[in-house]
Amino acid sequence: MTLSARQTTDLESVNQSMLARGTKKRNYGRSFEGPGRQQHKQERRFHFDGMDTVRYWYEPWLRAFEGLKPDEFLQAAERWIVDAWGVQDEEPYGSKEPRQGRFNERDWALASASQGSIPTIEHHRTYLEWHAMWCAAGEILKTHRIAKPEYGDDNAVQELISWKKLSVPGIWLADLVGPRPLERERWRARVREPQSDDHISDERFLAELISSSRPGFIVVDAYIQAQWARRREDVSIHSALVSRDTAPALLRALQTVEDSSDYYLCPEDHHLEIHEVDYTLLGWVKHPDGDSGFDEKDVYGNAIGGVQCAPGKRVTERLRLEREFGTGCVRWARRGELEPVFIYEAWGQRQRDERHSHYGGDGASRGHRLLVRGDQLAAFLSAEPYDLIVEVGVSQRDEEQRPYTYDEEKGQEGTFDRLFLLRADGRIETAERGVGSWHKNS
Repeated sequence: MTLSARQTTDLESVNQSMLARGTKKRNYGRSFEGPGRQQHKQERRFHFDGMDTVRYWYEPWLRAFEGLKPDEFLQAAERWIVDAWGVQDEEPYGSKEPRQGRFNERDWALASASQGSIPTIEHHRTYLEWHAMWCAAGEILKTHRIAKPEYGDDNAVQELISWKKLSVPGIWLADLVGPRPLERERWRARVREPQSDDHISDERFLAELISSSRPGFIVVDAYIQAQWARRREDVSIHSALVSRDTAPALLRALQTVEDSSDYYLCPEDHHLEIHEVDYTLLGWVKHPDGDSGFDEKDVYGNAIGGVQCAPGKRVTERLRLEREFGTGCVRWARRGELEPVFIYEAWGQRQRDERHSHYGGDGASRGHRLLVRGDQLAAFLSAEPYDLIVEVGVSQRDEEQRPYTYDEEKGQEGTFDRLFLLRADGRIETAERGVGSWHKNS
């Protein structure tokens, strides 16, 4: 789609103030509390929820604009609800619920906007207050200057808007929910391996690293949880680029660290990257802000959060990658090609299903992972002076739960960590030996 210059200008002007920036900083003392507020509340044509809506949704806007009075904001919101939308607020105040029969009283917590949260079930009153807030803010943007930035060039209005955007701009979070991967360990509780000196086999770790459900792909970043009736297992995977000549030394050094939390294979541009002449450790994937946005309470989002990891700038530019949203995944392919180079998968279960599984269901699994195609990883590493170091962590915990109580007795626990070096020529090495290959041409 091609936009005209006028259309581009119009879109860039959305939610932007045409007034000069204010000269006064945000006034954090301004609020809807104080003398005379109760009287004004009784005189209003619409009675707003003073506990949550006014205090947590509306009050931040008072600090975003210069000289904005509390009554001004409420009057603007009230005009939209009463005059524009024709709502008549009658006792009991707060707008009668026209769909009362559709709500179960036992789900009252799902309709709560406590402390400014976005409810899963939206009652009519909440619906009116929410949309009136945005309409009022849009009106005030034309008449009041935005408060002076406290730090740098921040914009108080854009900051408030950013908190209420979609988790992943351009797509609903629910559209990124994919099926649970087909690996056996994602569907059935793994039989605990016989432990010997706090050790589990390399085959167990490699099963997480080399995907059996997507042949030819390697997992380079992941966090996966599995919850069974009395068993929980967490799997984490991190990776980084390391100088080829000194990679074995780093591998041996890190594998001897007793606590894996003492080091970190960091994402791209992290402050823990190492830039030395003969010794380099660089992140190559990025961890975007994964906090959920406006769609965080969408029950069809299965609590997966935003996109937790993605290819970094270095590999994106080297392989000329372009992102596209697939069905239940995000894919990055070379420009002009259809077959993906990277695939991001995320899956989960709805909250009620997970509560059921905790008390003896078929098992719940949630997580995310970033996979890269083996031949493309080989091409990338061959063009760079680096190999790829990968950390695979497995944490296992058995729990005994007493019937009808929330008391849990800790059973067996184990945390295991293994480092692998993926050589550019396709070999896989550990600190002690070679353990096979990750690319079929090796």
